[in-house]
Amino acid sequence: MLSVIRVKDFAEGLEVANDTVYGLTGGVYSRKREHLERARREFHVGNLYFNRKITGALVGVQPFGGFNLSGTDTKAGGPDYLLHFLQMKTVAERF
Repeated sequence: MLSVIRVKDFAEGLEVANDTVYGLTGGVYSRKREHLERARREFHVGNLYFNRKITGALVGVQPFGGFNLSGTDTKAGGPDYLLHFLQMKTVAERF
């Protein structure tokens, strides 16, 4: 399925794309380097693809995970993912 929303320019396109509670994967097709670099900084997704299909993360090469309601803001297979399997505890004692 494909959804299309008409926007006036690239900036508005980023606004529309970021105006969601999800953020797993996004993609940008552009020949303009400034558009790709702006998307790199401002497109709020966990997996961002440029000028290619937006599926097919390579296991063991590209850690996978999204933002907001599409994940935990960490990457499965990434170094911070281990923290999801730990229980943090704070102990204070006055002796």
